[in-house]
Amino acid sequence: MFKFIARSSYLALFLTIASLAQAEELRSTGIFPIETYGCNYADGKGLDDLRSVAKKWDKWADKNYSAPYDAWVLTPFYFNRQTPVDSIWVGTAENFNQLGKVQNDWISKGAAMQARFDSVSPCGNHALWGGRVVKEQAEITKEGLVAFQMCTLGEGANAADVAAADVKWAAYLESAGITDGLHYWYPGSGVSQDREWDFLSLQISDNFAAWGSAIDTAVNGGGMTQFGAIYGNLMSCKNGGVWTYEQVRQSIAN
Repeated sequence: MFKFIARSSYLALFLTIASLAQAEELRSTGIFPIETYGCNYADGKGLDDLRSVAKKWDKWADKNYSAPYDAWVLTPFYFNRQTPVDSIWVGTAENFNQLGKVQNDWISKGAAMQARFDSVSPCGNHALWGGRVVKEQAEITKEGLVAFQMCTLGEGANAADVAAADVKWAAYLESAGITDGLHYWYPGSGVSQDREWDFLSLQISDNFAAWGSAIDTAVNGGGMTQFGAIYGNLMSCKNGGVWTYEQVRQSIAN
């Protein structure tokens, strides 16, 4: 599952973080680490089998991880034939150093547990991302859904320009009563170099009714017009899939 990654992927993530640090509107970039595994179920296996292994892993991690680490399993809800995996494992730590400690623990102690995961849901890719919270979710829940968008910066725009607009957009969402969270994921090591976008935008909802209310605001309540007024030509985004999530480990304090 672990791979040697091209140096260019790390450089792309570093440059994105560096450009964010130039945004005067942000006192800190607030970039946190995310790792993802794209996985497919073995013959005759499914989500319940993965849950069973994840439950055992959670207890194993209590004894073997030297740093806090949270994890979720994502399952496709709105998808098509181009959806390449059955599930996505999402893990995060408080910072990149802490994630490195967890990965050291996994490499040195996790072989037997890795075999259990591989027996039910082998993973064909492993990627590193830099995450940033644009807007906090009103209530952080252990289950919910995440809607992905693939975003491309406009000509002449950079991440710092977007960050300045994000402050205004988050304020608008709050004023409109939107409870969903909004995160950006910046690609790093292991993310395909063939992508036609610059970063991912994630709308995180605790249930489909809340997500539906946000869509109503966007398409019938002037939200799309407001988005255009705030961002202009800074970036354009296109819809990706919608995935349900369930948390399988929580050890980082909220």
